Amino acid sequence: MKKILLTLSIFLMIFISPNTSAIEDYSLYKESVYVLKYNTLNSKDLPSLLKDTNSLVLEIDANIKGKTYTYRILSSDISVTTEKLIKKITKDITDKETITDIEINGVKITKLTLKITNEDYNTLKERSKIYE
Repeated sequence: MKKILLTLSIFLMIFISPNTSAIEDYSLYKESVYVLKYNTLNSKDLPSLLKDTNSLVLEIDANIKGKTYTYRILSSDISVTTEKLIKKITKDITDKETITDIEINGVKITKLTLKITNEDYNTLKERSKIYE
């Protein structure tokens, strides 16, 4: 009889008692893929735009003389300067005048594809309103 009451009370405590485990809601930290489109974003503005966000840049669409080129690059490559992005872009271009123009003035970025948390995405959207 004692065993039956003990097992019954344990089952009741398991099913009725509130959840006291230390499980947190990790949905804030879940990363998703977002696409941001721009009209006036220059590649030289990317480091200031992505500053203090834990983002992983998957793709960048650059508009060069009316043609759109897509590049894959890591955020760590453009977090301080955009030299690696510029080097990647200038490999595809043969016109020396265009290459020097890109090295001096940067490139027009039309689309960013990022893997980022929702909180950082909202921060990035606020920062990027001036480029839309």
